[in-house]
Amino acid sequence: MNIEKINKTSLTNIIPFVSKYKNLDTLAKSKLAEFRNIILAQNGLFLLCKSNFGYIVEQIDGIRYDNSALLPIENTPIVKTYCDPLPDLSVFNQIIEIFKYVHDKARTEFLLNVYFDKIYRTYIIDIPEEQKITSASIDYKSTVEYEKDARYIKYLQIHSHGALNAFFSGTDDKDEKNKQMHIYGVVGNLDVESISEINMKFRIWSGEKFVNIDFNKVFNAPKINLPHKFIRKIDQIIEKNKSIIKIDKAIKKLDNFYINGKSWEKTISFDNIPEDLLLWQQIS
Repeated sequence: MNIEKINKTSLTNIIPFVSKYKNLDTLAKSKLAEFRNIILAQNGLFLLCKSNFGYIVEQIDGIRYDNSALLPIENTPIVKTYCDPLPDLSVFNQIIEIFKYVHDKARTEFLLNVYFDKIYRTYIIDIPEEQKITSASIDYKSTVEYEKDARYIKYLQIHSHGALNAFFSGTDDKDEKNKQMHIYGVVGNLDVESISEINMKFRIWSGEKFVNIDFNKVFNAPKINLPHKFIRKIDQIIEKNKSIIKIDKAIKKLDNFYINGKSWEKTISFDNIPEDLLLWQQIS
């Protein structure tokens, strides 16, 4: 029985990562790729899940597979979204302001969905009207208008934790497994005045496990390039302070230098301390 026949009777397709695909983008867009796929690669077996959101690739643990005739897959997990461009920081700021308003007024959790409009290539923050909110839970139904219309892709579902830190609870784990492919987020520490003190986490379900995602992979936070005149001055200051910086690093190493839970000064002699730590001894 060949792979094509096996795939016809399975909910998970098997796809060898052969040279005709050239890269994962091409493979994911091929007719053979379904929602859930096992990819045979040069360096192992991988799970590729895809939807209108994009695709995610994660190596399958515990199974060794090598095949030099196939292409390799590196640097997993790989998360690729078809929602392009990413939402800018104004979307994030609106989300935070909504959560802070709810926290200040009701002291409850709250949930928002962010959808990508494929026609205008913009993002819509939707507040589901059907929400039962308490200080520790949310029961909700997403807005049908956006869920059922092919024009929109659910990009992010994000909820607040009020004054608590941002973390995904056991209930979150249960609710967010094996659902639509999109990013999940949680925001906490909303009691603070400065937005920089608010903490947050983002993740996506790979089909096997949750994969954490950095903020700058969720929102378009462009890197700011320093002017050359700033870099030149900074480098000059660092160079002038190089010996002090080296001593400071040595002191920090000593602060963390423990053997069997006892401080270095009670357990070892300076004969065993690295050269940069001896520098501190000579100067102090």
